[in-house]
Amino acid sequence: MLNDNWEKEGGESRTEFYRSWRTKVGIASVSDVDQVEYVMRGGDAVPVAIIELSVADYGPPPGFFDAILNEKLSEARGQGKVLRLLAERLKVDLYGLILLKDNTSDFWLYNITKARGWKRMTEREFVQWLGRIREAR
Repeated sequence: MLNDNWEKEGGESRTEFYRSWRTKVGIASVSDVDQVEYVMRGGDAVPVAIIELSVADYGPPPGFFDAILNEKLSEARGQGKVLRLLAERLKVDLYGLILLKDNTSDFWLYNITKARGWKRMTEREFVQWLGRIREAR
């Protein structure tokens, strides 16, 4: 059974062997989805947004925002295509979110679906934004 702190104990790094294996065997057309934000309505899970996370060690440094949009989440790349397709099928917006490593006091949010952002938010502002998108559905 997973405990409440499984990620703090290396959740992401503990799956690195599998991701490396997928690449090695030549079946690398796979993408993880960082977050599907949802609400429960009448016992049903209702998606409200897809959020793709990126972490900067500092800054974020110049060019980091463009690199996220033009490389990681570009429509020309598999990951960007799959995330856009999922958002379209779920009828939600796709967002890019940049955080500073080990820091939840600053957030940079970009609405990829509507091509709007990057909006810098404090922790309080980001929590309020999460509440608004959840209420809107």
